[in-house]
Amino acid sequence: MPAVVSSVAAASVTEGWLKALAEAVGTPPVQVGGGASGGLVVAVREPAKLGSDRIANAVAAERLYGAPVIVVDLGTCTTITVVDASRRIVGGSIAPGVGLSLRTLTERTGKLPRVRPELPAYAIGPDTEQAILSGVVLGTAGLVRELLGRIRTELGVDAPVVAAGGYAKLIAPLVPEMQETRADLTLQGLRLIWECCQRPGGPPRRS
Repeated sequence: MPAVVSSVAAASVTEGWLKALAEAVGTPPVQVGGGASGGLVVAVREPAKLGSDRIANAVAAERLYGAPVIVVDLGTCTTITVVDASRRIVGGSIAPGVGLSLRTLTERTGKLPRVRPELPAYAIGPDTEQAILSGVVLGTAGLVRELLGRIRTELGVDAPVVAAGGYAKLIAPLVPEMQETRADLTLQGLRLIWECCQRPGGPPRRS
Protein backbone atom coordinates (compact mmCIF):
# COMPACT_ATOMS: atom_id res chain seq x y z
CA MET A 1 0.00 0.00 0.00
CA PRO A 2 1.47 3.44 -0.89
CA ALA A 3 2.61 5.74 1.88
CA VAL A 4 0.82 9.08 1.94
CA VAL A 5 1.82 12.27 3.72
CA SER A 6 -0.51 15.25 3.67
CA SER A 7 0.68 18.80 4.23
CA VAL A 8 -2.54 20.60 3.39
CA ALA A 9 -2.66 23.98 5.10
CA ALA A 10 -6.18 25.25 4.36
CA ALA A 11 -8.35 24.19 7.30
CA SER A 12 -11.62 24.56 5.38
CA VAL A 13 -10.47 22.04 2.76
CA THR A 14 -8.37 19.68 4.84
CA GLU A 15 -10.94 17.28 6.27
CA GLY A 16 -12.70 16.53 2.99
CA TRP A 17 -9.41 16.30 1.12
CA LEU A 18 -7.94 13.88 3.65
CA LYS A 19 -11.03 11.68 3.54
CA ALA A 20 -10.97 11.55 -0.25
CA LEU A 21 -7.25 10.79 -0.25
CA ALA A 22 -7.66 7.98 2.28
CA GLU A 23 -10.43 6.43 0.18
CA ALA A 24 -8.37 6.74 -3.01
CA VAL A 25 -5.22 5.04 -1.71
CA GLY A 26 -6.74 2.77 0.92
CA THR A 27 -4.74 4.07 3.88
CA PRO A 28 -5.20 7.12 6.12
CA PRO A 29 -2.62 9.85 5.45
CA VAL A 30 -0.34 11.46 7.98
CA GLN A 31 -1.14 15.14 8.38
CA VAL A 32 1.89 17.24 9.25
CA GLY A 33 1.48 19.36 12.37
CA GLY A 34 0.22 18.83 15.89
CA GLY A 35 1.40 15.40 16.97
CA ALA A 36 3.07 14.66 13.63
CA SER A 37 6.17 16.83 13.93
CA GLY A 38 8.93 14.26 13.61
CA GLY A 39 9.88 14.23 17.27
CA LEU A 40 10.38 17.99 17.51
CA VAL A 41 8.30 20.12 19.88
CA VAL A 42 6.36 22.89 18.12
CA ALA A 43 6.87 25.63 20.69
CA VAL A 44 5.49 28.67 18.86
CA ARG A 45 2.59 30.62 20.37
CA GLU A 46 0.02 29.20 17.93
CA PRO A 47 1.28 25.77 16.84
CA ALA A 48 -1.71 25.09 14.57
CA LYS A 49 -0.77 28.06 12.40
CA LEU A 50 2.82 27.00 11.75
CA GLY A 51 3.21 26.01 8.10
CA SER A 52 3.62 22.30 7.44
CA ASP A 53 6.49 23.04 5.05
CA ARG A 54 8.35 24.82 7.84
CA ILE A 55 7.81 21.86 10.18
CA ALA A 56 9.08 19.43 7.55
CA ASN A 57 12.13 21.61 6.86
CA ALA A 58 12.92 21.81 10.56
CA VAL A 59 12.64 18.05 11.03
CA ALA A 60 14.99 17.32 8.13
CA ALA A 61 17.51 19.99 9.15
CA GLU A 62 17.63 18.77 12.75
CA ARG A 63 18.18 15.20 11.59
CA LEU A 64 20.99 16.28 9.23
CA TYR A 65 22.77 18.86 11.39
CA GLY A 66 21.52 18.39 14.95
CA ALA A 67 20.15 21.13 17.17
CA PRO A 68 20.23 24.07 17.25
CA VAL A 69 19.78 24.65 13.53
CA ILE A 70 18.32 27.35 11.30
CA VAL A 71 16.48 26.79 8.00
CA VAL A 72 16.15 29.50 5.36
CA ASP A 73 13.51 28.56 2.77
CA LEU A 74 13.76 30.82 -0.27
CA GLY A 75 10.50 30.14 -2.09
CA THR A 76 7.30 32.13 -2.61
CA CYS A 77 8.04 33.56 0.80
CA THR A 78 11.44 33.85 2.38
CA THR A 79 11.02 32.05 5.69
CA ILE A 80 13.47 31.39 8.48
CA THR A 81 12.65 28.60 10.93
CA VAL A 82 14.62 28.08 14.13
CA VAL A 83 15.15 24.88 16.12
CA ASP A 84 16.78 25.50 19.50
CA ALA A 85 19.19 23.26 21.42
CA SER A 86 16.25 21.51 23.11
CA ARG A 87 14.87 20.37 19.73
CA ARG A 88 12.00 22.86 19.87
CA ILE A 89 10.73 24.81 16.86
CA VAL A 90 10.66 28.22 18.50
CA GLY A 91 9.70 30.50 15.59
CA GLY A 92 11.44 32.54 12.95
CA SER A 93 10.74 35.13 10.26
CA ILE A 94 8.58 35.52 7.15
CA ALA A 95 9.18 37.97 4.31
CA PRO A 96 8.19 38.22 0.63
CA GLY A 97 10.16 35.90 -1.64
CA VAL A 98 12.22 36.89 -4.68
CA GLY A 99 9.60 35.93 -7.27
CA LEU A 100 6.74 37.44 -5.28
CA SER A 101 8.64 40.72 -4.91
CA LEU A 102 9.42 40.91 -8.63
CA ARG A 103 5.82 40.17 -9.61
CA THR A 104 4.44 42.70 -7.14
CA LEU A 105 6.64 45.46 -8.53
CA THR A 106 5.31 44.75 -12.02
CA GLU A 107 1.67 44.29 -11.08
CA ARG A 108 1.38 47.11 -8.55
CA THR A 109 3.21 49.84 -10.46
CA GLY A 110 2.52 51.50 -13.78
CA LYS A 111 5.82 51.35 -15.62
CA LEU A 112 8.20 48.85 -14.00
CA PRO A 113 8.98 45.92 -16.33
CA ARG A 114 8.84 42.20 -15.62
CA VAL A 115 12.36 40.98 -14.82
CA ARG A 116 13.78 37.45 -14.71
CA PRO A 117 15.35 36.64 -11.32
CA GLU A 118 19.12 36.58 -11.71
CA LEU A 119 22.22 37.94 -10.02
CA PRO A 120 22.64 41.63 -10.87
CA ALA A 121 25.97 42.85 -12.21
CA TYR A 122 26.02 45.89 -9.91
CA ALA A 123 24.51 47.16 -6.70
CA ILE A 124 24.16 50.54 -8.40
CA GLY A 125 21.79 49.48 -11.16
CA PRO A 126 22.59 51.40 -14.39
CA ASP A 127 19.08 50.79 -15.76
CA THR A 128 15.64 49.95 -14.45
CA GLU A 129 15.99 46.18 -14.82
CA GLN A 130 19.33 46.06 -13.01
CA ALA A 131 18.03 48.42 -10.33
CA ILE A 132 15.10 46.06 -9.67
CA LEU A 133 17.43 43.05 -9.48
CA SER A 134 19.73 44.93 -7.14
CA GLY A 135 16.89 45.82 -4.82
CA VAL A 136 15.19 42.43 -4.83
CA VAL A 137 18.05 39.92 -5.15
CA LEU A 138 20.77 41.74 -3.21
CA GLY A 139 18.09 43.10 -0.87
CA THR A 140 16.88 39.58 -0.07
CA ALA A 141 20.44 38.47 0.65
CA GLY A 142 20.93 41.46 2.94
CA LEU A 143 17.64 40.83 4.70
CA VAL A 144 18.57 37.18 5.32
CA ARG A 145 22.05 38.05 6.61
CA GLU A 146 20.66 40.67 8.99
CA LEU A 147 18.03 38.29 10.35
CA LEU A 148 20.51 35.44 10.74
CA GLY A 149 22.82 37.69 12.75
CA ARG A 150 20.02 38.73 15.07
CA ILE A 151 18.67 35.18 15.40
CA ARG A 152 22.09 33.75 16.27
CA THR A 153 22.52 36.48 18.87
CA GLU A 154 19.18 35.61 20.45
CA LEU A 155 20.03 31.89 20.40
CA GLY A 156 23.43 32.60 21.93
CA VAL A 157 25.19 30.30 19.46
CA ASP A 158 26.25 30.38 15.80
CA ALA A 159 23.82 27.63 14.80
CA PRO A 160 24.36 26.03 11.38
CA VAL A 161 22.21 27.37 8.56
CA VAL A 162 20.76 25.30 5.71
CA ALA A 163 19.06 26.79 2.65
CA ALA A 164 16.11 25.34 0.76
CA GLY A 165 13.55 26.51 -1.79
CA GLY A 166 13.49 27.45 -5.43
CA TYR A 167 15.61 30.59 -5.08
CA ALA A 168 18.24 29.06 -2.80
CA LYS A 169 20.79 28.61 -5.58
CA LEU A 170 20.44 32.30 -6.46
CA ILE A 171 20.63 33.72 -2.94
CA ALA A 172 22.81 31.24 -1.01
CA PRO A 173 26.12 32.26 -2.69
CA LEU A 174 25.48 35.80 -1.42
CA VAL A 175 25.00 34.64 2.19
CA PRO A 176 28.20 33.15 3.67
CA GLU A 177 26.31 32.02 6.76
CA MET A 178 24.51 29.36 4.70
CA GLN A 179 26.71 26.26 4.90
CA GLU A 180 24.67 24.09 2.55
CA THR A 181 21.76 24.14 0.11
CA ARG A 182 19.35 21.18 0.14
CA ALA A 183 16.76 21.21 -2.66
CA ASP A 184 15.07 18.12 -1.20
CA LEU A 185 14.89 19.33 2.41
CA THR A 186 11.08 19.54 2.60
CA LEU A 187 10.60 16.12 1.00
CA GLN A 188 13.16 14.58 3.36
CA GLY A 189 11.29 16.10 6.29
CA LEU A 190 7.98 14.65 5.11
CA ARG A 191 9.61 11.23 4.82
CA LEU A 192 11.06 11.46 8.32
CA ILE A 193 7.72 12.53 9.79
CA TRP A 194 5.96 9.61 8.09
CA GLU A 195 8.59 7.17 9.39
CA CYS A 196 8.22 8.59 12.90
CA CYS A 197 4.46 8.01 12.76
CA GLN A 198 4.96 4.34 11.86
CA ARG A 199 6.94 3.54 15.00
CA PRO A 200 5.15 1.95 17.97
CA GLY A 201 3.81 4.74 20.13
CA GLY A 202 4.29 7.29 17.34
CA PRO A 203 1.75 10.04 16.68
CA PRO A 204 -1.62 8.69 15.51
CA ARG A 205 -2.54 8.83 11.83
CA ARG A 206 -5.65 10.70 10.78
CA SER A 207 -8.58 8.51 9.78
